[in-house]
Amino acid sequence: MGNRPGMGPLIRQSGSLRAEVSASRTVSIDLSALSPGVHEAEARFFKLNSERRVEWLVSQVCDHAAGRLIVRAGQDVAVCPLHGWTLDLETLRYRNVGVTKQRLPFSQNGPRLEFTTEQQRLVFPFPAAPVADQV
Repeated sequence: MGNRPGMGPLIRQSGSLRAEVSASRTVSIDLSALSPGVHEAEARFFKLNSERRVEWLVSQVCDHAAGRLIVRAGQDVAVCPLHGWTLDLETLRYRNVGVTKQRLPFSQNGPRLEFTTEQQRLVFPFPAAPVADQV
């Protein structure tokens, strides 16, 4: 599936409804002022270790029903408010189901974390033209 002028590549299609990438951009985060631990940025979680290296980057979206995972203060978990899926932020496995969170690609250049975000939009077909009554 190729690119279409001004529309980005086609991601998936189901019948006449399709999802397309509408925008992508590179995010650059200065890590120099951050303490070791899990941080949030651009709907992503990332873990900064004591050597100031990023260990992983994951989406903040729950893998079950697309809720937004929320980190509980002082705990090493993120919980989805929709159905309670609980992500262990050490192992990146959900504690109540046998699913592991997929790591996302990133690069680290000195004190900067860089990754690409993509926004998708649903594209609906144009309504069919009205059909004239036949006599």
